[in-house]
Amino acid sequence: MEIKILGWGYENIRRFNTLDLDLLQGGTHLSHVTLVMMRNGTGKTTTISLMRSVLNGTATNWNPEEVRSYKPTKGQASQGKFYIKIKFGTELYHYNLILDYERGRASYETSHVGMSGGLEQGHTLPMQLKGVFTKEFINRFIFDGEQAKKTLSADSKEAELAVTYLYQIEKLDNLISEINSLVQRKQSESDSKGATSSSLSYNRTRMENKRNHYLNLVTRRDKVILQMSQYQTRWVDLENQRTELITSDERLRQDQLNLTSRKALKNNELNSLLQTIGTEVKEPFNIHSLFDARLKSLMNNMQTLKLPKTTAREFFKELSESPECVCGRPIGQEEKVAILKRADNYLGEDDLSVINAIKDSLRNYSTSGELTIALEQMITLKEEIQSIQSALDRLVLHLDEEAIRKAESIAEEQSDIKQKILGLQQERDILDAPYGTPNTSEQNNVAAAEKAWKEAEENLQRATGTYEYTQKANKLIIYINNIRSLALQKLKDSIIIKTNEKVERILTDDRITVDKIDGSLILHDRTAVSEGQTLAIAYSYIGSLFEHSSFEFPFVIDSPAASMDLGVRREVASIIPTLFKQLIIFVTSGEVAGFAEKFYSMDDVLYATIEGKENNEKATCTFGKDYFSAYQCEEEE
Repeated sequence: MEIKILGWGYENIRRFNTLDLDLLQGGTHLSHVTLVMMRNGTGKTTTISLMRSVLNGTATNWNPEEVRSYKPTKGQASQGKFYIKIKFGTELYHYNLILDYERGRASYETSHVGMSGGLEQGHTLPMQLKGVFTKEFINRFIFDGEQAKKTLSADSKEAELAVTYLYQIEKLDNLISEINSLVQRKQSESDSKGATSSSLSYNRTRMENKRNHYLNLVTRRDKVILQMSQYQTRWVDLENQRTELITSDERLRQDQLNLTSRKALKNNELNSLLQTIGTEVKEPFNIHSLFDARLKSLMNNMQTLKLPKTTAREFFKELSESPECVCGRPIGQEEKVAILKRADNYLGEDDLSVINAIKDSLRNYSTSGELTIALEQMITLKEEIQSIQSALDRLVLHLDEEAIRKAESIAEEQSDIKQKILGLQQERDILDAPYGTPNTSEQNNVAAAEKAWKEAEENLQRATGTYEYTQKANKLIIYINNIRSLALQKLKDSIIIKTNEKVERILTDDRITVDKIDGSLILHDRTAVSEGQTLAIAYSYIGSLFEHSSFEFPFVIDSPAASMDLGVRREVASIIPTLFKQLIIFVTSGEVAGFAEKFYSMDDVLYATIEGKENNEKATCTFGKDYFSAYQCEEEE
């Protein structure tokens, strides 16, 4: 389904008196790109907020203060209205958001072809979009800088939720909830029929306590992981502050650069060595001569005994089907049973193949001294890296007294953060450890707590006589979860590939790639990027997100280039029109250089300049590239 915004308008909304923006310009053609010029503080954020609210239907939950916040400061308006015209496929919808300033209430009116009587009260969506046009999802195509930051924030699950909502993966979650509801209903029916034992109440309470404890541990684990991420981010910030203290001193800047470069080079060498070590330790004969000797002894024994020399069990199974034995005697039912019974004492053909493969590997392997050499080089490299780090730390001693005090304060906070991270790591390791790990129990370990909950749940099922029913339901839930995981992962993998292709085209001066989607977008070897880079990555991601959807959404952006340098602006302006079928961009005059001006040479662009008025004067909208570019020049003057 193709979704297009055809226009919007205001009546008695803040600095807007009455203003209508018809993107069709009275005709039938809708431009691919619409650039809307507005000064800061004249209503861009207001428009974005109202667009979201008029589409997601949540304004009816606003409190009186929020409703009245849209009332013009001048005049005596008792009611305001914001409306939007939007096309869903071939159907035209008109939505009005009515703001009753006197009563402090918001309401909706909807009209579309097929409705009787024109406007009807309430917020109505096409059937296909119910459950898709949620508050969270609409924020993903009516976009701003804050939404962009969420896609890369470790505190947010924005990126993954976007995939879940757009491709309606959450419907599988709803199906699981329905199955669980059926199980609970079945257990309740069993209770009412007296199908429970006298210990039913005890079993139910015990199960609920175990479940709540498990959920508390899961919540605690998530909190621990979040705290670790926050502390690590803070540690990096402090390290950057410390570096800036040194690089701000002309005498020390070059030393800092040289030492940092040497450290990075040594770290790269160390990483390469660690890969070599990781490969070598997979071969036990390289770890210690004792392993080599024992493997050779095993090989000699296998050759002496001529292993494998046993007949495969498949031979005996085939023999049992023959009318007579290899010795010529007939095989009856009694002989057949005896042959099949004894066949299990012999290895199968697959087993013999494995033994032959082991024998061949033992015969042909050769030891290598690379592991020993790599370990010695690793020790040397680690000492060199430590020496370079010590030299970096000593640079602080050459700063002036005030800078030294700041550096000491930074070092003290970093030391404190390091201890906190270590404590959190230990707690996370215990919480996340596999079931049965020493020093873990259901009190401190998620896996153990889950096992205790499941056992208590099973006892309750047996007490209510619903054990078999619940097991079948659980099996179905497992199938659904597997489908969900596979579908979500395949979508993520495809979206990551497309996103990285777009990022590479936009950020040509810096190699940034997305590794995975785990709640947020996880970048390769990056903990932070600039604000402009964040926006570029977010636009690439959203463009890739919509690429394979059955819906074609418009994309509305508020001030997309304000924080970008000119180079990134030009790249974003070149790429972003290719990401979306309809693009509506709100800009200020400060975003014309390098960004908006890039559109001047493009076809199918509509230019709109909105000038909000004060003293209850009517706001105006002027269409056309000439006025748009002239307005920008006037602003600069």
